[in-house]
Amino acid sequence: MDVDYANKLILAPMVRAGTLPFRLLSLRHGADLVYGEEIIDKKIQRAERRVNSKLGLVEFVHNGKVVYSTCEEEAVKNIF
Repeated sequence: MDVDYANKLILAPMVRAGTLPFRLLSLRHGADLVYGEEIIDKKIQRAERRVNSKLGLVEFVHNGKVVYSTCEEEAVKNIF
């Protein structure tokens, strides 16, 4: 996917602050693109992808803990 960064309002990647609720708020308040939170690569590689249909999320779970989640609302605007 080619991303056009020109003249965009972009939420930068942040450790422990770029969670799904913050990304959605940023999009709803004018951000054009949002970066997913910084995460250790091994953690995401070993995570199990789970669809949470009750909440409408896709979650990546490692050792029983959700390490990353996303949803349809941010699908084409989330850079991970």
